[in-house]
Amino acid sequence: MTNTIPLNEANPKAAIKHVFVLMLENRSFDHMLGFSAITGTDAEHGKPTVIDGLDPIHSNRYAGVSYPTIKPADWSMPVGPGHEFVDVLYQLCGEQGKNAYGAGGVYPPIDNSGFVLDYVISPSTGEGKATSNFGEVMKCYDTATQLPVLYTLAKEFAVCDQWFSSLPGPTWPNRFFVHGASSNGLDDSPTTEHMALWEGLYGFRYDNGSIFDALTDKARLDQPWRIYGGKCDPLSGSIPCVAALHNIKVYS
Repeated sequence: MTNTIPLNEANPKAAIKHVFVLMLENRSFDHMLGFSAITGTDAEHGKPTVIDGLDPIHSNRYAGVSYPTIKPADWSMPVGPGHEFVDVLYQLCGEQGKNAYGAGGVYPPIDNSGFVLDYVISPSTGEGKATSNFGEVMKCYDTATQLPVLYTLAKEFAVCDQWFSSLPGPTWPNRFFVHGASSNGLDDSPTTEHMALWEGLYGFRYDNGSIFDALTDKARLDQPWRIYGGKCDPLSGSIPCVAALHNIKVYS
C-alpha cells in the first residue's frame, strides 16, 4: 500500500489533518460484522488474517432447544434485547451469571451462552421477555449485502475485533467513557430526572474533564471541533448523549 501523505518523522502527528468519531446506535460487533469474513493484514504482526467473527456452530441452548447464530438478520426485532448491567451478565455468562454472581463479586467465566436466556427472562423493565421466536436474538447481518456501506468502511480501514466495551452494560456509561475515559461510577441507565438535569441545567461533570474540555484548553490544544447530531423524531430521540455533558450546548 502506498502512503500518499508525506510523513514527518520528527512530528508524525503533522500528517493527521482531521479526526472523525462516528457514534452509532447500540449494536454488537458480531451482530454487524460477525459474518463479514473480512480478510486483511494483522496490524501487530503484519501477517494475513481473517476477522474474528462468527460460525453457525456458535449457539445458545434454552429449554432444551439449540439456537445457532444465523444470517441474515431482520431489520427490526419484535422485542428489544435488554442491555442493562444484569442483562449483559446473563448474556455473557448464561446460567452462571444468573445464579452465581453477587453484587461486587468476581465476574463469572464468559462463554456467550445466555443471549437467548436473557431475551426470554430479562430482569430489566421494558426489555426482553420474548414469548416466541426466541432465536431472533441470534440472527446477525449478512454484512456485505445488508450493510454495504459499513462493509466497505470495514474493508478500507482498520477493524478492532478484540476491542470490548468499557463497561458490560447500558448505553449511557459507555458513551461517557468515550467522551471522558470514565463514567464517574455510573453503571446503569440514568433516570429521566438525571437526564433532564444534565441536559437542561448543570451537565454531567468528569473529575478530570472531557475530551471537549481538552480540545478547547488554550494552554494545551485549542483545536477547532464540532458535534453533529442526527435528526429524527420524536425530538427527544434527536438529542445525543453528549448533550448531557457539562459545557456542551446542543442549541445555542
